[in-house]
Order: sequence, then structure tokens, then C-alpha cells
Amino acid sequence: MLELDHSLSNHAKDRIFPILWNSGIILKASNFKCLGNGKGADVIMYQGKSYHDKTIRTKYKGELKPFAKRIKDALESGGAFYKKTAGKVTYVYDLK
Repeated sequence: MLELDHSLSNHAKDRIFPILWNSGIILKASNFKCLGNGKGADVIMYQGKSYHDKTIRTKYKGELKPFAKRIKDALESGGAFYKKTAGKVTYVYDLK
């Protein structure tokens, strides 16, 4: 079984018609089987941008970075919130 994510570099995937690639049209037309979505992740939405959950734990010399403090404070006050993202869609191709 060939798992496509491991066979192509990210650079190669970005160059193969990104809109078609991301929607899975090329893979479906090439007889790849969709195994479904993987587990999604939570991201922090703050001032219209999304940030990785790890942002609020970023430390420098044992202390939270100023930006991490601002986002953490915003989460506590309601100025930022967690948003669930969709997981990656996994496609496989059976080699015979």
C-alpha cells in the first residue's frame, strides 16, 4: 500500500495544481481510496489570525514570551478562542 503523503515532498504537492490537489479530485481520478479524515487539531483564533495551541506555552529563559502572555490573557478574558480544525484527509493506493 502506498501512502501518498510520504511519497511526495511538500514542495512537489504544492506545485501540482494546489486547488485540485487539496480537494482530492486528482487522487480520486487516479483510483486512490479515501480512508477518511485524521484527527483535527485545536487552533487559537486571536485578532483574526489562527495560532498553534503551542503558542501559549512558548517560553524564553523560563518565562512566557510577551506574545504568549497576551494570547493567554485574551483566552481568559474572551478576546481569543479555540477553534477545531478538520483533520488531514488520507488517500492510499494499493500496489499489486
